[in-house]
Amino acid sequence: MRIALAAVLLGCVVIAQPVAAQMTQSEVEEALTCQCGCGLTVHSCNHTTCSFAIPVRNEIADALAAGTPGEEIIASYVDKYGEKILSSPTPEGFNLLAWFMPYAALIVGGILIVVVIRRWQRPSEAAGTEPPGSSRQLSKEQRDAIDKALEEL
Repeated sequence: MRIALAAVLLGCVVIAQPVAAQMTQSEVEEALTCQCGCGLTVHSCNHTTCSFAIPVRNEIADALAAGTPGEEIIASYVDKYGEKILSSPTPEGFNLLAWFMPYAALIVGGILIVVVIRRWQRPSEAAGTEPPGSSRQLSKEQRDAIDKALEEL
């Protein structure tokens, strides 16, 4: 009996469609870039007499009060001003570069750092160092100097 009840509850959870939450006014305002030249979002524009952000905030508040979904409000501003009004690029087409390029740059930079560090750690053949185990012959003077140093120890 418990197994059947658990199966029914699990089925209800899987079948149930997630309810889309209504966007708040601040979320809609954060999705739009202010066009006054400040470079901030409509929500965070700090100009007290901004000719763009203040009317847009009022329009957003009125539209949300009328029951218009936030996505529709954003879409209407994109239709009116183009994609430049969006505070973040849409993840499609050429805009995917804006989403993935920072990560690609970090990966390439990490690989370059590893390669440079490995090259710095490797002894340079141009510096005249010989690899370990080379059969370089010592001159008689060098052997005598080594023997003398060993006897002093």
